Amino acid sequence: MMKKVLLVGELSEIVRSLNECLTDDFQVQLCSEELTNVQAMVKIIKPDLIVICQIGVKEINSAMFTWLQEKCSGTSVLGIMTSDGWKQCRDFYKSEQFDVLFRPVAKNELLKKCHELLG
Repeated sequence: MMKKVLLVGELSEIVRSLNECLTDDFQVQLCSEELTNVQAMVKIIKPDLIVICQIGVKEINSAMFTWLQEKCSGTSVLGIMTSDGWKQCRDFYKSEQFDVLFRPVAKNELLKKCHELLG
């Protein structure tokens, strides 16, 4: 059975290409960054992994990270971002639940990290 990945991010060329990279290996569901949407999608699809594309994000949604830590502590979260974005959100990635890849990310690097996080 394919593992389920929730891909969170505003629909952009980057999110589309991440989706393309992941769809051969995983069942992927796209979701916007609004907390209510993430909460609903987590409830519906019960993802094995949550991938958050933070490239181009102007403001970090701290409530989403708090909610993920409290309500999804058993689910790994992978953030994809630029090194500039890292300055804004490194505090949210201190927990072992969270991991990060920096852009540019090669497809094989992304798949390797996802499989690693899924055990």
